[in-house]
This record gives sequence, C-alpha cells and structure tokens, in this order.
Amino acid sequence: MRILICYPGHVISTVDVARGWESALRKQGHEVIQFAYEWHVPFYGAVLDAWSEWNPDFKFRLKDALMLSSQDLVCKVIDLMPIDLCLIVCGLLVHERGYEQLRKIGVRTCVMFTESPYNDHLLEYILPRVDVMFVNDRNSVEPLRAQNRNVFYMPHSYDPGRHHPPEEPVNGEYRHQVFFMGALYEERKALFQGLEEIDLGTDIELDIYTTSMDRRGRVTGGMQNDELVRHYWGSDIVLSPNRTTKDYFQQTQIEEPAYSLGPRVYEVAACGAFQLTDPSRPELGEVFGETIPVYHNPEELAEQIRYFTERAVEREERADEARERVAPCTFENRAREIFLPKIEEVFGG
Repeated sequence: MRILICYPGHVISTVDVARGWESALRKQGHEVIQFAYEWHVPFYGAVLDAWSEWNPDFKFRLKDALMLSSQDLVCKVIDLMPIDLCLIVCGLLVHERGYEQLRKIGVRTCVMFTESPYNDHLLEYILPRVDVMFVNDRNSVEPLRAQNRNVFYMPHSYDPGRHHPPEEPVNGEYRHQVFFMGALYEERKALFQGLEEIDLGTDIELDIYTTSMDRRGRVTGGMQNDELVRHYWGSDIVLSPNRTTKDYFQQTQIEEPAYSLGPRVYEVAACGAFQLTDPSRPELGEVFGETIPVYHNPEELAEQIRYFTERAVEREERADEARERVAPCTFENRAREIFLPKIEEVFGG
C-alpha cells in the first residue's frame, strides 16, 4: 500500500507512536510518506499570534491554526494521489473541516487514536468522517461503535530499535534508585505526596520528574523518548502509576475504569527495567502475569520500594520475565497481526 501517515501534532509522547507505526509499516513492505503535522500547528500559531499583535480586532484561536494545518494535510494528500490510505495518529488536532475534505475527495482514512478512554468524548466529530479507527483501550470499542462500526482495539506497542536493554551500564545523571517521569495528574500527586510522608530510610532516594500543562512540573515541555529510555536503563525501580484523570485543568476523573495498559509499562519492560505499578488495569495480568509487582496505596508502595531496593537479584529476574512476556508486543507485530488484517477486512484486498 501507499500510505500517508499524519503525525499527531505533539513533539513528545504520541509522536513516538507515529514513529513506531511508520517504521513498522515500512518493514512490512509498504510505501509510507510522513506528514510532519507537529511543525504546521506551531507555525500557523506563531503567524496568527503575530498578526493579532498588529490587528487588535483579530481574535486568535487555536482552532484557526488547526484549520490551516489541516488544509496543508489535505493539499499534501491531493499532491500524492493516488494513495491507498491516510493514517492519522491521535487525530485530535486535525480540524473537522480537514476530515470532511478528506472524505469528500474519496481518500480512505484511518485514525490511530491514542487517548482512550480519557478523550473519547472528543471523537464525536471525527468518527462519522473516517473509515476506520483504532483505539487504545478495550473498554472504549463498543461505545464508540455506535457512531462508527469500524472501531477496533489496538494495544499499545514498543519499538525494539529504541526500547531494549542497555549495551553497557548507565551512570551519572541517569542513575536512580527510584524513578518516575510523567504528567502530574491529581491521583499521581496524591500518591507521591503520600509517599513523601513515609519514612523510607536515609538510603533510598526518590527521583520524581513530572510534567504538567500549567508548568508546575519539574520538567518543562516533557522529555524525548530516547532520553527517557536512558533513565529507565539506569533505574533500580521505575514507577508506573496508571492515570485516572480525564481532564487535567478541571480535575475530572474518567467515569468508567480503563481496561488497557498505557505505553509506559510496555516500554519499561522492553528496556529490561524493573517496575512497580498499580492493579487498576485488568490487562496487566493478561500481558505480564505476576511478573510486575503491584501496590494499592502509598503505604504498600513504600513497602515494595524498601523490599526490592535490597533485592537486586529478584529485581533482575522479574525484569527478565517481564521482558520475555512483552517481546511479541512490537509495532511490527501489531501491524502484521491486527492493523493490516483489519484494514483488509474493511476495504477488501
């Protein structure tokens, strides 16, 4: 197939999903053309912001930048026609007019949605305008099929070219006893605050790197995946708490529990690192069995940290077992076993 892959518009996190799919589909023998949507959105944002400074009556809205960026996507598709599929990763930053125009020119469209179940409510304008959508939480599939019957579950994946054990020991700034890097949602803040109130002993150091959309986090703007991998390599214990926050600013929680694992658990395991997580995702046992220890509250987490800090051999054994369990969960295998068969099922050979 000749596929145009539209990147998500973000420069961290979901951009790694796009990279993974681009590489996987190429390895399967398909022609894949990249559209770097993440450069178009800030460009038009800067242009409109500058224009608003010279024209006070002009009210700049993010939606305007998204509409212009979406027009660029449509023009790129037209330039490349004929193409067999326009694959849009995440999709929330593509304006509804972009989806409508792709539909009108007869291009087959597929969205690889990465934000289930937290942002399922934002899909109302996308679902009727695309041919296929893959979502990353199993519980989201049936409710979303009410708007589009071609909604399928796509588990998260990892890239073995990036997520693998280190070739040599990691030292310096990448060495940690206990490490976390991620968004500072309210449930995580409560977990870490509870952990800080517990005496772990003078020999245990917590390195908690957090990002937040209101710039209260320790790491402004996030961290690239290649850099994050080095921190995983150098950590005795990686913390992988699951998310329950639906909206960061409104501090709302998801109505129904999520079923599926996020990408962090897969990536940490593939890197050969030991991790602790909570048992809120039923998929954890299906994928990893009992290889990843779980905690239910800050007290249990503190107990697990104390226990495993002193047991390097057990940490290594569990990490090796988890890596063995995660081995089949690559982007390439997902492409071969799920993505391509479903695309053929919907569109025919």
